[in-house]
Amino acid sequence: MRISGDSAAYREYRQTPIIPHSINLIPTRACFPVYTSGEGMVSTGRPIERTMLTRTQESTDNDTSSSIVYRKESEPIIIDGQDDIFSVAVLADGKHIVSGDREGKIRRWRIEDGREVGTPMDAGSSVFTIAVSRDGKWIVSGTERGLVTVWNAESHSKVTEFKAHDDCVCVVDVSPDATKIATGSDDRTARVWSLSTGERLLSDSLEHDHWVVAAKFSPNGCLIATATWARYSVRVYDSQDGSFIVEFPVQVHSTLNQSLAWASDSKQLFALSHDGYIHCVDVLTMTTLSKWHIRSSNNPTCITLIGNGKFIAASAGSLVSFWDTASQEQIGTVVEYSHNVRSMAMSSSYHLVTSGDMRITLQALSGTHPSLHSRILDSKIAHLEKTVQEQAESQRAANEEKDRLNEIIKSLRAGYRTRDESSSASISTESYVSLTSMSTRQQNRASGTDQPRTLRPTCRLSTQSRWSHSD
Repeated sequence: MRISGDSAAYREYRQTPIIPHSINLIPTRACFPVYTSGEGMVSTGRPIERTMLTRTQESTDNDTSSSIVYRKESEPIIIDGQDDIFSVAVLADGKHIVSGDREGKIRRWRIEDGREVGTPMDAGSSVFTIAVSRDGKWIVSGTERGLVTVWNAESHSKVTEFKAHDDCVCVVDVSPDATKIATGSDDRTARVWSLSTGERLLSDSLEHDHWVVAAKFSPNGCLIATATWARYSVRVYDSQDGSFIVEFPVQVHSTLNQSLAWASDSKQLFALSHDGYIHCVDVLTMTTLSKWHIRSSNNPTCITLIGNGKFIAASAGSLVSFWDTASQEQIGTVVEYSHNVRSMAMSSSYHLVTSGDMRITLQALSGTHPSLHSRILDSKIAHLEKTVQEQAESQRAANEEKDRLNEIIKSLRAGYRTRDESSSASISTESYVSLTSMSTRQQNRASGTDQPRTLRPTCRLSTQSRWSHSD
């Protein structure tokens, strides 16, 4: 058995067992994977250093992948798919991702070890875009035939399916409350649908001048941002009635992309233009707040916010860079993949998930970008501390209001007691006078001094009057 590659690679790996599987290694100094084939051949594009191979845990009953995943400890996991992978998304549990491919299959993968979980979902044609609901219950896919399908994320069963567009669906997104779906298509329209029934919610389509290649609900669900290619426009609409709000002169890439990202306050929108600039715009004031270049204009297609919007990851071709959104400072080194990045997502455990060609990469920032990971954690700690402080101040204000109300209650109760005491005193005096009078009469009767009153005839006056009249 012969091992191909340069002599350095051979010296490094001559003691390492050859593993006949398709999911293998990522070198330490660069993100170029080492592949092993069924014939036991090893190829590498750059010098690598020796590493220990780790076999992931055994398959569970729900695992459907037949190959064993080998990887370096603390290094990215590479998943080789069966066809071109167009889109990836992270489920709400932060432990699984889903992917859509050219074959029309939607698969769920475990972040921990890269294994496929459950039975693949079959959309019938190429899945260009995929999204998941925040509650983790639903997966939504869009296909080249214009179909949108809602899937149960746990059972992988089909919930509803409907014809959304006459042309291919380029993008789907789920509203924060998991009740609506936004779609964009090559037919130059964006539309809003009911997630549960597939019913069209806006009577009129959101008309555009060219292909709608990106669409994104704001975090509060009130707005929808869309992006087209030819007319240099990023637009914002009201998600309730579809009314147009504002347009910004930003031209995104013409292919399938994820070029839009909302800040958590739903006021700022980030857009990645085709010439490699990240634009930060204020939707309320309709102004551009900042703009900076990611130092590459080779197919910039994806951005994703990290750490409550404090940081952003941007892809251009096979490169991914990380930036501070406030200072526009680049953080750490640029990550270079062996394939162009078509889709990108970030898990709650800070694993960067990218897809391109027939490959998915799962990369823990704590291992590849420790400085960025530390800054993200510091930002998260500061955010949590601020939240705790705000809650403490709110509790303090609530306690003060509670004390104020208690004082009012005490004052009212004191007033009631004073009134009751006055009323009781008045009743006691009247009772004392009545009892004293009764006692005096009883004593008089006993001594004989109490004579009955003589009643005068009531007719006396009338008699005298009659007599006088007789005279």
